[in-house]
Amino acid sequence: NLLASNSSNMLIAQGFTSVDVAQASSNRASTEIVDYSGNLATADRIASILNLPTSVVKEGDAQDAGNYAVVVTLGSDAPIPTPGS
Repeated sequence: NLLASNSSNMLIAQGFTSVDVAQASSNRASTEIVDYSGNLATADRIASILNLPTSVVKEGDAQDAGNYAVVVTLGSDAPIPTPGS
């Protein structure tokens, strides 16, 4: 998936060291970035790197986090990022 792999590559290029890519169970119309850490600054930075509006950032319940501080679910509204741009 070009959208997921390019997004992952862009985050890694910007210094994120723990980036996992997985296919969602179904296609999503809307992109969502859920922050489980209580520090929305990281989620806002991810939105900026991926050229997404900060309106896609939501605060999640830490009990639902699993092993993740932030989860990005890219929807059909997400632009396909071009690494290096």
